[in-house]
Amino acid sequence: MLRFGFDPSILKRNRGFRLPEGLIAASDQTAGQWIENRLQPWGWEGVTLRSFLPDTFPAYARILHPFYLYNEESQHRGEGQTVRWATVAGWSGATVHPLMQIEGIARVPFPYRVEWGECPDEGTLPVAESFALSKLLREFTTTPERCCLGYWEGNGYLPGGKIRYFGHEEGLLSSLEDMLHNLWEKLRPSPDLLAGVPRLAGQHREYLIYFGSLDIVPSLSRYPPWGLSPNIWWPEDRAWCVATEVDAYDTFVGGSNACIDRILNSPELEALPFSIDGRIDGDADMVNT
Repeated sequence: MLRFGFDPSILKRNRGFRLPEGLIAASDQTAGQWIENRLQPWGWEGVTLRSFLPDTFPAYARILHPFYLYNEESQHRGEGQTVRWATVAGWSGATVHPLMQIEGIARVPFPYRVEWGECPDEGTLPVAESFALSKLLREFTTTPERCCLGYWEGNGYLPGGKIRYFGHEEGLLSSLEDMLHNLWEKLRPSPDLLAGVPRLAGQHREYLIYFGSLDIVPSLSRYPPWGLSPNIWWPEDRAWCVATEVDAYDTFVGGSNACIDRILNSPELEALPFSIDGRIDGDADMVNT
């Protein structure tokens, strides 16, 4: 599958780029090494949470990004009423469980489309959930002003986003990848302000590492001006860690039992308890098949 980042500024005369206020590039990559050393490779029979979060926490939670219900007056994302996965499952007769996926509960094949609205935000924690989670997590860290915020280097919001080809076949697709890569190198904004930013080497993902206060996280989810939550973030004291996979419709948190209990019982979040060994790929739902 071809995945590539696109920076819309290449279509404009002004191709400048500035990081959101409060976001500072890390000085080296040591901040993320404790995570790199704990992640496990993707499995042939499915991808588990171990590939995206370290196994150092006693408890984990899965936060589900909401669906959007539209009416005649509301036809745009952000204007529609949010709908929980449990509600959608009730409409379709599906079973709610920690490994449920969009295809199973909404009864729609990939690429996911629903006639009554829109599917959840992919690869980013929505603004309302970002506010709720950040406020809650502040109570469970001693370093809220010093957090590490990681962004997948291929995100289209980042200038210089890399073109990625995930596959093993040679031939046409490989040639297409080379062609797109060469085109991107000519069109990408210059200079590349991300070239020297330290990376966290994840499994099939590399993340640009920045520092910032926990308070700026909700503003990063808002569009404009940024519109993208961090893909992986944690406080300096490593009391918890949050991950939003770029191709997924949910966010995972690892933390203390007390922290995860608060998330599971938050009225502002639709969350389920999760296992570090639980599958997170699109084929994980073996109940609603």
